[in-house]
Amino acid sequence: MKSLGSQLPSTLLQQAKRLRQLNQHLLLILPLELHGHVQIAAFHHSLLVLEAESPVWATKARYFSREIANHLSEKTGLAVKSVKFTIRPTASTKSRTNRKKPYISKNSAHQLESLANSTKHPKLKKSLAKLARRGSQ
Repeated sequence: MKSLGSQLPSTLLQQAKRLRQLNQHLLLILPLELHGHVQIAAFHHSLLVLEAESPVWATKARYFSREIANHLSEKTGLAVKSVKFTIRPTASTKSRTNRKKPYISKNSAHQLESLANSTKHPKLKKSLAKLARRGSQ
């Protein structure tokens, strides 16, 4: 039986090895709290793409963009000119279709309906009435 490594194209293996090396350099720069939450996903034509677990981790890592670019340029010879962040979808990410509809109490619905009836602005009146109907569902 052939090993997985022998079945993959050599360029793919080289890319994987290179990404692993770059991620080791990344760990030297990032604070410990970011380890495991941010990793290098790709490098194309001077653009370094970092992948974060969530927007929160991406924001925290973004503060180190310049240091990351400088370090990788210095230590690996890559000409990193810009850093882009993407968010890695996880299995625990709930889809929007599974969310419950917002709940409006009957009292809130009644107040919205009263407000809709007393306002003169047509678009606001329509929107308030629509919201009020949610309380009766």
